[in-house]
Amino acid sequence: MVNISLLTLLFNVDLSPIRYFNITNFGQPQKGNPAMLRYFLRNNDGNIGLIFMIVIGPLLLLTGLSIDFLRAARARVAVQQAVDAASMIAAQAAIADPTIQEYKLVALARLAFAESIGRSPTILAQPGDLSVSDGAYQFQASATIQSGFLSIIGQTTLDVGKTSVANVDTSGELEIVLVLDNTGSMKGQKLIDLKSAAQTMVDTLLLPGR
Repeated sequence: MVNISLLTLLFNVDLSPIRYFNITNFGQPQKGNPAMLRYFLRNNDGNIGLIFMIVIGPLLLLTGLSIDFLRAARARVAVQQAVDAASMIAAQAAIADPTIQEYKLVALARLAFAESIGRSPTILAQPGDLSVSDGAYQFQASATIQSGFLSIIGQTTLDVGKTSVANVDTSGELEIVLVLDNTGSMKGQKLIDLKSAAQTMVDTLLLPGR
């Protein structure tokens, strides 16, 4: 048998559970010992470690999901900017040349989309489609990004596709709203310059005959 008191003195650890084992027969089948069972039931050492092991998995998963959704949100912003550029290019081309054929508008819109989305190499995007109806130029693109932690549960990609519509008013009438800042921060020369700029804008837009 091992001298438990000597081991406790030398290593400064609680070796009281060993008293219930015969060290010389360690590794051989032992009969149940009620005193040993009661000791383990009363012992609360290592609870923090046990709780940590239980929650670390869900915490890592939630962190990974947050990262994936943040990446998806940023990708959607990039795709939205790209489809906005595509629809506006098509609308501007149609205004500049009312006789332009639709397939040329499609080519221009796709080129603008490709140039914009090319700045985000992590986004996998299709060329996109342009549809024209009653002065509305709608560009829709399908796009995805590769997921990270979501692939653990089988979601390997995230959809970040977007749609944009540029409307062209062919009536010749426009509504313009001018918002001016007249708060305290604009006092003095700032307010004088603001009034002058606003008057210049009005004079420019409302030329005689308009």
